[in-house]
Amino acid sequence: ARYKLNDMLELFSDFMFADDHTRAQIASSGLFQGGGANGSSTIGINCNNPLLSATQAASLCGANAGTPFVQQSLLGFRFAGLPRIDDLRHTSYRFVVGGRGDLAEGWSYEAYGQYGSTIYNEHYENDVSLIKAQNALLVDPLTGRCTIGGACVPLDIFQLGRLTPQALGYVITPGFKSGETTERVVSFNVTGELGQYGFKSPLANDGVGVNFGAEYRRETLNLITDAEFTSGDLSGQGGPTIGNSGSFDVYELFGEARIPLAQDLPFAKELNAEVGYRFSDYNTAANTTHTYKAGLDWAPISDIKVRGSYNRAVRAPNVVELFSPSASGNYGGVDPCAGGAPLAACVRSGATVAQFNAGIPQCPAAQCNALFGGNPNLKAEKSDTFTVGVVLQPSFVPGFSVTVDYYNIKVKNLISALPALTVTDCITNANPVACSKISRDPATGAIFGNVGFVDATSINTGYLKTSGVDINANYRTDFSDWGLGEWGGLSFGFVGTYTDKYITQPTTGGGTFDCAGLFGVVCSSNAQGGPIPKWRHRLRATWSTPWNADISVVWRHLNGVKFDVNSTNVFLADPFGRKDPIDDIKAYDYFDLAGTWKVRDTITIRAGVDNILDKDPPYLDSNNFPASGPPFGNGNTYPGTYDALGRTIFIGLTADF
Repeated sequence: ARYKLNDMLELFSDFMFADDHTRAQIASSGLFQGGGANGSSTIGINCNNPLLSATQAASLCGANAGTPFVQQSLLGFRFAGLPRIDDLRHTSYRFVVGGRGDLAEGWSYEAYGQYGSTIYNEHYENDVSLIKAQNALLVDPLTGRCTIGGACVPLDIFQLGRLTPQALGYVITPGFKSGETTERVVSFNVTGELGQYGFKSPLANDGVGVNFGAEYRRETLNLITDAEFTSGDLSGQGGPTIGNSGSFDVYELFGEARIPLAQDLPFAKELNAEVGYRFSDYNTAANTTHTYKAGLDWAPISDIKVRGSYNRAVRAPNVVELFSPSASGNYGGVDPCAGGAPLAACVRSGATVAQFNAGIPQCPAAQCNALFGGNPNLKAEKSDTFTVGVVLQPSFVPGFSVTVDYYNIKVKNLISALPALTVTDCITNANPVACSKISRDPATGAIFGNVGFVDATSINTGYLKTSGVDINANYRTDFSDWGLGEWGGLSFGFVGTYTDKYITQPTTGGGTFDCAGLFGVVCSSNAQGGPIPKWRHRLRATWSTPWNADISVVWRHLNGVKFDVNSTNVFLADPFGRKDPIDDIKAYDYFDLAGTWKVRDTITIRAGVDNILDKDPPYLDSNNFPASGPPFGNGNTYPGTYDALGRTIFIGLTADF
């Protein structure tokens, strides 16, 4: 909404609301990875349990078979016939109100306030209580009932197909958690033209333009979990989720200026400089931060412009990274010390010689344990970006323009938590920072269960570095220019990106790996954000007809990517030395068709078909190599990168009143 009172004040407001609700069947709950009751890493089974066969009792209990002795055991079992449901909902809204207008000749302002909130609710159905499962595995041999009595029903996991509805009904336990994040913003800025006061270069026609202002932001997080989540009793969760809350405030001052240095001179059609600065004061460990930029663009003639810039940016930790509660959980990985790593490497990771010689247990189901959570002492990430490029608009090719820009970006003090890479960095690279994050079980040396774990709370560590080239080209021509009559015109738009490097150092002082052109266990994880093709582009061709209609064809291309486990890099290679060359993803091409028709000045119809050829996404083998997985992989493909829906038809109408 807008309402203009006069030139000095125009009121405006904006409101947004969104709601999404998903019910998804996910992996069944299980008794594995040491999810024992009462915080233990094992589950007890009495050796005279009548549900055990004689062979099972002897294998499990040895000399104690047939006695009341409770043998603590590591189980590997899923309730495969009990589908688990994740019921997830987000409700978001945002409201903005403000004013803008002219202060005086050459001066304008804008001021606004903003409030936004996202409410989160998640309900798990058909999860299993670890405490109840423990009760149900202690069975009286005389009565055939649980030794605890009451409503407990014995759980027969020792023979196929013996889980009764009554037994499942006893152990099934739902879980519920809800939360909210909010953001409040108050901002004010002024824009001015200083040429009227004589602030301009003697070689330029235009004066210096400035913008400056101040801003306040407050972000909050609040998470509430029920007793099941808080206690870690749900076997499908991998550990407790504990409610928490937190907030931070930031006050900022900022300013920038564009300075024409020379205009309309020989070899200097345009020469402009741009500078900017922002000061931020956080009430967290990020403290005060400084960001700044400087850029220069030079057009010796109208046909060509050369530009370059340097930008120092920061990203302060958000409320989730700062205040998420610490809790134990699973991560996909293995323990190299359970699979043949050298003794010296395992000792520096916290294992003893005796544990190594006895054999360190491997993480069950490729699920090791980590301590996850936020960190209120996080500093801000800092990045340095260098760009240099050229803009071509040749006068001898009317309607054509192309830009080519090289970029080089490095992010330091990276906020991350990568437990699997931490273990690799310690074992392979002898990085003491990584080794200090590993806490092994004092009895067995394992890094699973609630005793052995990797510290994966958020920290500032390592860096991310990427470089490449962006290309953008456009061309427009009318058929009449070619003597073809009034048939409208054609336009072409091309956007392409070449990623030369995408290097990550997961731990300060440790090794690095490059994910450009790769996908997989590491190179499609949280830190990388999905497969990273070396080259991708989008080409659109549009026919603007003389009948108030436009028809467009789009070609989307992604280069092929190779499976990261086939790399020789220690962070990427499979710890067991396996290779899988057939699982590389070939190049993908999609074609889309769209059109718009302006029926009248107030009504426009649009329609189209995406993925005309109904090309399927790549299917990945996640049995031996878990190449795709949350949060950027889903099941056996990457829906954030490839089209998982197939051919899609859409139609819409816009009406102005």
